[in-house]
Amino acid sequence: MLNRLPILQQMEHRNILKKTEWQKKRASQKFLNLPKKLD
Repeated sequence: MLNRLPILQQMEHRNILKKTEWQKKRASQKFLNLPKKLD
């Protein structure tokens, strides 16, 4: 399905996926770091 999309759209889609993955990682890191900061 991705192959049918224009290249720019494919790149955009990948960037969005990377961004959401990055945000999830950031969110989980913040969550894990909270207890340490409280101590």
